[in-house]
Amino acid sequence: MSKELEEVGQEITARIQQEFDAKNLNNTKLGQNSVSSKVVGGTKLSIEAFKRILFLQFGRRPRANYNENSWKEIYPAIESWVKRKLNVSDEDLFIVTKSIADKIQREGTQILRDRSKGLELEIILNEYIDQIAKLVTEKEAQKIVDQLAKQWQ
Repeated sequence: MSKELEEVGQEITARIQQEFDAKNLNNTKLGQNSVSSKVVGGTKLSIEAFKRILFLQFGRRPRANYNENSWKEIYPAIESWVKRKLNVSDEDLFIVTKSIADKIQREGTQILRDRSKGLELEIILNEYIDQIAKLVTEKEAQKIVDQLAKQWQ
């Protein structure tokens, strides 16, 4: 069963990585490349990801103690996103980046207000729950059959 769970884990990982591209959330590829799976103890499937993937799932809340300098905390990450996605001139880079960073700190991200813009991991994982449950059930059933066979020999 370990091999089967490993294969399901690889399918889930690939599906989550595809969702990054489908939802245009693949800015730095850090989140996408951080998604992995592993089988623990032969019967447990663990899907792991970089902690920032949660922002892509649930959005980012507004900063609780917002002030006029709050934008500075996230400026570097937003600047790299602006350079890749918006194609702004060097002279406009600062003001565009500052404006976006400031708005995120004040209002949060769009994903916070509309979860359909996020990864929607629960939809992806629900696609595989039946498959995983079937594998576990088959493994447990095989153990019982093996035990009964040993008793009858």
